[in-house]
Amino acid sequence: MFAGIAGVQAQPGIYVNAGTNIFIGAGTVFSTDSLVLTPSTGFNIPGINAQIRTTTLVHPSANSAIKRVFHFSNTTTPFSGNIAIYYLDNELNGIPEANLTLNVNNDNNWNNFPVNVTRDPVNNSVTTTTLSNIALNELTLASFFAPLPVRFLSVKAVCKSNGMLISWQTAVEFNSKRFEVQESGNGISWKVKGIIAAAGITANARSYEYLDNTPLGNSWYRIVAFDADDRTTTSTVEKAFCTLTPALTLSPNPVTEHCYISIQSLTASPIVVKVYNAAGALLKSMQRSLSPGANLIMLDMHNLPGGWYTLAIQWNGNSRQINVLKQ
Repeated sequence: MFAGIAGVQAQPGIYVNAGTNIFIGAGTVFSTDSLVLTPSTGFNIPGINAQIRTTTLVHPSANSAIKRVFHFSNTTTPFSGNIAIYYLDNELNGIPEANLTLNVNNDNNWNNFPVNVTRDPVNNSVTTTTLSNIALNELTLASFFAPLPVRFLSVKAVCKSNGMLISWQTAVEFNSKRFEVQESGNGISWKVKGIIAAAGITANARSYEYLDNTPLGNSWYRIVAFDADDRTTTSTVEKAFCTLTPALTLSPNPVTEHCYISIQSLTASPIVVKVYNAAGALLKSMQRSLSPGANLIMLDMHNLPGGWYTLAIQWNGNSRQINVLKQ
């Protein structure tokens, strides 16, 4: 459509036909409806694509943006260089001009760019320089203190032998204070199960996890992020089922002659205990049938040489492996 464009006048959006493209050469100033792109390397916008301006976000966020939002119908190839956005005073949406910061969505996540910024309240513009490899889908300005990034990349709940492991990952954090892990038995009423400190400020993906050792069984989980000013962002909801394995303990460990295996909530059924050496060879195996109420088994290890052993224990359809040191 255009090649080597130089000083193209502002226009109310662009449209690139199928089979054509807009190529903006390095150092060329390309302006469309108060969005100004100055690439440091050649930037190509192939068709079909359209850039329009709206007053609201296409990709929602808990925080506010100005009422001038630029959206590409198809995410562009990576852009490097400078981006300037011009705005009107009545589009500020209550955000102080001294705080305005570029926010870009790549059709997946919001990212804010708080460095290399020039704010010009006289000419109503914000220019961000030395950007590198940014895919453009939606662009706007938001407050430095309340950026738009979607905080949660993922939330997972996985049943483990000792409880429900809830893990989550954030894309970007700004002034984040804490995360609340909340559980629900019906997906409506929620109870706080744990609190994890947040990173505070980070521009990189960050992972967290929390072990709920008293899950309800059929549970819904969600993560609520609290900022320094106690504004909150809530993750998606994850449903999971978890029935905990009855607690099993072994003592003493290290063992000199005998050790004792205790199993809670034991029903009348055979218990199988197998002893393996460090090389994985089976050394001994025993089976016990206990009456209800009895839950203690003695294992004789006095004739085994010193070293590490693995006990494989099976009962009531459960299994557990424990490493034991024989002295």
